[in-house]
Amino acid sequence: MVKRKYRFVAMLIEIAEKDKGTAEKPRIVDEYTFSAVSIQGAKRAASEWYNRLYPDFFDRLPDNVQPGSPWAWRFVEDFEQNRHFRLTPSGLALVLVPAGSQETDDDVERMTSLMAEIRRDPQAARRKYGASELMGWLERYFRRAVDEVGGEITDRVRRDADLVYDWPGAPAMLSRALDRKPGELRKLLGRPRDMHCPKCGRTTIVIDERRKGGFATETYYCVLCGVDLVECRPPDYRHCDWRGSGDEGRAECCH
Repeated sequence: MVKRKYRFVAMLIEIAEKDKGTAEKPRIVDEYTFSAVSIQGAKRAASEWYNRLYPDFFDRLPDNVQPGSPWAWRFVEDFEQNRHFRLTPSGLALVLVPAGSQETDDDVERMTSLMAEIRRDPQAARRKYGASELMGWLERYFRRAVDEVGGEITDRVRRDADLVYDWPGAPAMLSRALDRKPGELRKLLGRPRDMHCPKCGRTTIVIDERRKGGFATETYYCVLCGVDLVECRPPDYRHCDWRGSGDEGRAECCH
């Protein structure tokens, strides 16, 4: 599958001085529209564009910017969604914004309305409009949903995709719209479960892949002891404080 590219806009913005107390919008010094296959690739492209504009500052920017560094990418939560930014050695802010889709306002309103009906009652929506009509609009809805955030998959999109996954033709449609291979899609919509080893007590989070009609439940083994993992269930684990611990998806339990 050829990865779809998403449109982004990188902007260099003057940082307003706090003591001025002005309500004016920050001044955009320059901007650059481009395409990338992911938000990570877009950040690299935006940084390369900045370095071409300001080559004198290139040597001052660390090769590997660590999280927490003044020049690390951060998410702007204060004024608009889906914006990432980092400070630059030149004193400007480099802001990255997904450019979004090219759907008309009427089409967006139509897609949003149909999805709202599906959330209320999926089967009633299918009877009202028919599966073929809905499938075309749904593909546009999901494609726009990922375009708007530069290819990322939000929790809302996961929930919406799960609602229609069992419909005929839906897995293939979702795979196209979300730009994910079928196996990636099944994991993306999978069900996480907290498991523990009855022998050593080690805890792990596993993902049951999504399948037509539910989830694929497998037998999972402790990597240290080789025995079957057991799902943590209430009431014994009702008050556990689960804390993620790295990319392996492991967690620690208070018991």
